[in-house]
Amino acid sequence: MSAAPELVTATLARLPGLTAALTQCGDTTLAEYSRDFFPKPTASAIEPLDDFLDAAERIAAPLLGQDVACALREQLERSPSALTANHHGLDTLHQSVHSTIAFALPALLGRSDGPRVLPVLACSGVPQGSVTFPRGMVLAKKPDLLDDANPAKVRIPFFPHALRTCAAGAAPALNKERFNTALKYCERLMRESVLTHSQYGFLRDFITQECLRKDVLAQPTFSDQAVLLNARLWPRLFAPEIRGQAPALAYLDMERVVAAVLGRDLRRDSLVAALLFDPGVRESLLHALDGAIGCWNCERLERLCTLPEGRTIQHGDLRGTGTMFFWAVDAGGRHLPMRIEDGSAKPGAPVLAARTMDGGRIEVALTPEPILHALAEGRISPSLFTSYTTLAMARGVRCWGGVYQAAYLREMQRGVAQALRMSGSDDAASRVSEAPCGCFLAGLITVFSEFPDKEPRGELREVPSTEPGNEPRDDKPGDGPRNEKPRDEPRAGYIAPACAPDIAAAGGLTAAQIEQMSHLTMAQACTAGLLQTYEEITSASERKAGWYGEMCGYALEILDDPLKTI
Repeated sequence: MSAAPELVTATLARLPGLTAALTQCGDTTLAEYSRDFFPKPTASAIEPLDDFLDAAERIAAPLLGQDVACALREQLERSPSALTANHHGLDTLHQSVHSTIAFALPALLGRSDGPRVLPVLACSGVPQGSVTFPRGMVLAKKPDLLDDANPAKVRIPFFPHALRTCAAGAAPALNKERFNTALKYCERLMRESVLTHSQYGFLRDFITQECLRKDVLAQPTFSDQAVLLNARLWPRLFAPEIRGQAPALAYLDMERVVAAVLGRDLRRDSLVAALLFDPGVRESLLHALDGAIGCWNCERLERLCTLPEGRTIQHGDLRGTGTMFFWAVDAGGRHLPMRIEDGSAKPGAPVLAARTMDGGRIEVALTPEPILHALAEGRISPSLFTSYTTLAMARGVRCWGGVYQAAYLREMQRGVAQALRMSGSDDAASRVSEAPCGCFLAGLITVFSEFPDKEPRGELREVPSTEPGNEPRDDKPGDGPRNEKPRDEPRAGYIAPACAPDIAAAGGLTAAQIEQMSHLTMAQACTAGLLQTYEEITSASERKAGWYGEMCGYALEILDDPLKTI
């Protein structure tokens, strides 16, 4: 008997946000669910939406061109709605890529509510070594059912391992040498048959034709390079027949956009200014959200910030602290927790304080100009709480997030409303409570790659597909044999969720595949997505032996295999 249902149940038990979402919409198809992606603006927003529109347009214009930036502004003005589940960097991991494609379904299906530009506000505070691998690219590989650590993915690093703790938003720009080193690594993996011929062909083309372009190499930061490269990778995910229907992709650094908006909010009587600078409101808020996910843990922050001066900080000291309003960014780009306390220079004047890994101290006065100056210099970065408060609660921007955000954003909303009511700001509290928080769209897996058998000498054997309209191409990966003799290895040993390079290498999704995807239910797509989620939330020592084969086989049954493979 398969252990997959038990693994799925155990994983969902650790994801209350996803469980609640699937209870409400599990039987809804992606096509039906997507009709709520781009509604009209809410009438109860506290702050002007124009602040957000100005920031998004200004940041997008020099990278994506003025036409796309203007279209982005028009889209957000018509419907302030953005995908916020993604991590900044070159977006290639299957889960986030498939969710982004799902967010574009209104346009891909030719509906009138489809966006001309797809707004993605990606979190740039994640370290380069996070599960989405912002420091490089991720591709599918023929699964190793005996490898419980990384059974079906291969990673192509652009940044060195030493920068794995550097946040994506603080990372330096990649240069020609880094891209060429990655290309040589791809060549080695090709010789070792880790990459298929078509995967290697795509990587060689993308690195030489896109990554090494002068405008990419001329960007001052990796964050800017990622905006360009995501915009150029995106059209390749769609076959020529539907590429014209795909909206342009504006994959922006969320914290950079929020920092620009804060340039206005912190200088006036705004929601964020009240939460930061009004002592009574701030005290109520810090108490209301103490220990909440995505916020702060006062006890652990106090323990960290009161360590003896000069004492080296260990990774364990940072676990579970969260941060108050902003992260400190050290010289290596690492994000460090901040806590509000009395300043050392002027007792009684509150500051945002952090401890560096070598035991030093960082202080920023808790007043508008010092905070804005530190933001401009990249010494601090907005926290998730500050970002979502600025966008969702203050301006009614629908932030379509993941399995955790669906739960913690509502908790943040509750805490902000509670703090405002305790200070007598009942009207503001009511308007915060009406903000569209908890919008769920992430963690989907909808498209799989099928890998062929290997010849005895280790070469890949391309097997023609017999399906009409899907004639073989010399460079086409993934389409494994349809009518072959039975294999000893389970089919899960030939199937892996398709990452962005795999989809592009196969020629992009066709209109028929988009249509098939749109008929999947949220329960189907999210259950398949647990292939990645289980790996994320379960330590290697806790994983059931052979979990990938069990769960992948179950996912393929749920997705009505083989209709959703490429």
